[in-house]
Amino acid sequence: MDFTSKLLLWIFGLMTLPVMAHFTSTWWEKQKGDKTKGGKLWSAR
Repeated sequence: MDFTSKLLLWIFGLMTLPVMAHFTSTWWEKQKGDKTKGGKLWSAR
């Protein structure tokens, strides 16, 4: 029971790390894009 729970937590952590990194990078790019290009996403809508 304890080993399986640790294994599930480990797998969940491995799956969550790339997703969090992807969302952080896209959010950072959006922040830089909004500051430099004057909000390209808002003008596209």
